[in-house]
Amino acid sequence: MWWSNAEILWEDGRFHRGQLHTENGVLVELTDREAPSDAVDLQGRQVWPGLIDLHIHGYAGIYVMEEDAAAPERLSRLLAAQGVTSYVPTTTAGDRETLLRVLRQWAAAAERPSSGAVIRGLYMEGPFLSPRYKGAMREECVCAPELRLAEEFRTAAGGWLRLMTVAPELPGAEPLLQWCTAHGIIAAIGHTAADYETARAALAGGVSHVTHLCNAMADMTHRAPGVLGAVADSTATAELIGDGFHIHPSVLRLLYHLLGEDRMILISDNTPISGSPDGEYLMDGVKSIVRDGTCRLENGTINGNMQPLLACVFRMADNGIPLTSAIRMATEMPARRLGIADTVGSLAVVRRADFAVLNPDRTVARTVVCGQTVYSV
Repeated sequence: MWWSNAEILWEDGRFHRGQLHTENGVLVELTDREAPSDAVDLQGRQVWPGLIDLHIHGYAGIYVMEEDAAAPERLSRLLAAQGVTSYVPTTTAGDRETLLRVLRQWAAAAERPSSGAVIRGLYMEGPFLSPRYKGAMREECVCAPELRLAEEFRTAAGGWLRLMTVAPELPGAEPLLQWCTAHGIIAAIGHTAADYETARAALAGGVSHVTHLCNAMADMTHRAPGVLGAVADSTATAELIGDGFHIHPSVLRLLYHLLGEDRMILISDNTPISGSPDGEYLMDGVKSIVRDGTCRLENGTINGNMQPLLACVFRMADNGIPLTSAIRMATEMPARRLGIADTVGSLAVVRRADFAVLNPDRTVARTVVCGQTVYSV
């Protein structure tokens, strides 16, 4: 199939006027030569690689933690409408039985064909977190690292467990982080009270990723640089919630200059409340209040991000980050982090034909997964 008359973001990081040619779900040609007369006319719209949401708990009433066999397919279709073609369902902290059930449910979903965005792995954000920096997580569900429990989680996930957040200062954290590395699970620092030295030791010992940098961790000061300082002195990748609320725009710009787009991964950190109008909502039995674009617990703690990943990309651009860099942070960089960049994350010959077509008003006109349109208006 040919797709013509588009502004296409090529692998070189620039937009080029031209055409795409797909066959059997793969990009076989990106060209500026004339397309066949039966090509799909994209009417000058931008074409981006499909977005990859590395960290998402749910959206618009759908919650990864709830027992609902239909939830994965519904979420996949909702995300496709936002230009997302791949995602990693992410747990919150829960009790043992709930987490085992959730992992089995979403691992089974990952094995099935999808009519929307594709599941690329599972992410456990908990339960091995600091009670002090639990954020919106339920305190009764966070606990010290335990290898036997982690092994149960890995078994339940059936080979789909890709990332696990651990507070490195907790008793038992070091052997758990080593266990993650030994089993091909990306160990991430997050929800942590770790100081610079503790975080630096974890990063030097094999940890290579940070869960939503700056959030749910001690603030950096000039004498206590904390996790942020340790990340700056490492080669680790870092997730960022780019909604403009979780991190001040000035700090987002600072992090862009400090880490560069090669180490920054935009995430949505969406929850089942995301996408909802102002009002009061229950999540995990706890009240959250949505007002003026943010969701907070009654004590003021931010509970996830209200905007989809696409909106975060544009918010980054509005706050001074080059648009092409922001797109790369939500496409190629998560693909690299997951080890699938040879297949998805950029538009190049022999890559999978996963892409989003954007209207001038920043809405999605069409989303294509493996060469097939899964969303269009």
